[in-house]
This record gives sequence, structure tokens and C-alpha cells, in this order.
Amino acid sequence: MVNSGDLEQEEKHRQVLENIARYYMEYYQAEKDEVALFFPNSLKTSLKFVYPFYLNQADEIPINSKKPIVSRIFRSGLSFLDNELVDKERLFQYEFIKNYDDEARIIWKMMGCVIHFNQEKIGVIQISRKRSSFQSLGADFTAEDLEFLEQSIAKLAPFLKDIKEFKSY
Repeated sequence: MVNSGDLEQEEKHRQVLENIARYYMEYYQAEKDEVALFFPNSLKTSLKFVYPFYLNQADEIPINSKKPIVSRIFRSGLSFLDNELVDKERLFQYEFIKNYDDEARIIWKMMGCVIHFNQEKIGVIQISRKRSSFQSLGADFTAEDLEFLEQSIAKLAPFLKDIKEFKSY
């Protein structure tokens, strides 16, 4: 039986994730599916999408895997920025999952960083620029964009830590 208090707490957490994603969408002029948040499972062996919500049921991404950018970011703790990502080797399978508008779009540009809380890695945030046919790629990400992402997500990390601890991914 599911506790109604747990359901209320899950809805609050969902709203926090939506608000954080919306903040970055507005700041970077990104689309709804261009902001991604990942949490590690309890054993820290894989990462799971927590946002966008339509990817919650997607397969987990092994942390020790070499190809996924999110795994490299989490393992190394180093931030990532690439404005020519379309030609690089990476894990493409999630880009072909249809988004909220029932459309699949390829990631052309991306930046991301680890989310830290009290010296612990609690997740990864990625901001991307995807492209559909006949659509602009949008502005390149800059070093200043990445620095803002790192600094702002550090301030939001306590809210994400609460969510991560509530859910056992």
C-alpha cells in the first residue's frame, strides 16, 4: 500500500525538478527536453534520468561505461562543454526516444557538470541544444555559460539531495 504522504512528497519533488528545469530552460533558452538531470543508484553503479520525466523508465546508464558523456562527467567530476557534439562518439540511444512532442531530435551541443552536495557527487545536470529538420541550432555554449551552470546548480543541490534521498534509485 502506498502512503498518501509519500505521494504528496513525490509530487513536491516533481515540482522541484520541474522548477529547476524551467529555470535552466529560461536562462539558456532551451527546450523542455534539452535539460537533463541524472541521479546515481544507491550502489553508484549506474545513472538514471530523473528529468525529463518521459525518460524516467529508460535503461540506467552504467557509470563505468566509457561512451556515455554523463558517465564520464560523473566519474571524473569534470565539467563538459562541446559545441560540435554531433560528430563525436557517444551514447545515441536516448536521443531517439521521442520527446514530449512525439519527435526525436539529435543533440548537437552540450554542457554538463556534476551536482555536489557536502563533497558528495549526487548527480549530473546536462544542458543541450538539439536540432530537428529546418530548425536553428541555437547559440554556442560559452565558458561563462558553463561557469554559471556550475555555480547555480551548487546553490540548488540541497533541494536535489532531498529528492535523491527520498527516492532509492
